[in-house]
Amino acid sequence: MKRLLIAALVFILLAGGVSPASAVILPSLGIPLTCNNSGTHQDIVKNPIITNNTNKVIPTNKTIFWKSSDRDSGRKTLSEPLAIGSSVITQGERPGNNYNCTAHYNP
Repeated sequence: MKRLLIAALVFILLAGGVSPASAVILPSLGIPLTCNNSGTHQDIVKNPIITNNTNKVIPTNKTIFWKSSDRDSGRKTLSEPLAIGSSVITQGERPGNNYNCTAHYNP
């Protein structure tokens, strides 16, 4: 999958469809955020904690996406801006305490 994505990007760049400056951040990849396992007993659903570790406030109505190492995932649409260094708690669909997670939002 990664090779296919790279090949597609190279093709687009060579075809002149996108300048290298605008190809730096792909919306599908998003801007990474810190995602942590809360470490609490999560026997009904996961409750990962997502922190804005960027240098910008994330605006209202942006959706934060996350996924866990055990194939759970979720999203949270912000009802208010998320300040730099601030966190939100999200909710998954499956139980589990032993997982890692990643998160991002699209600019």
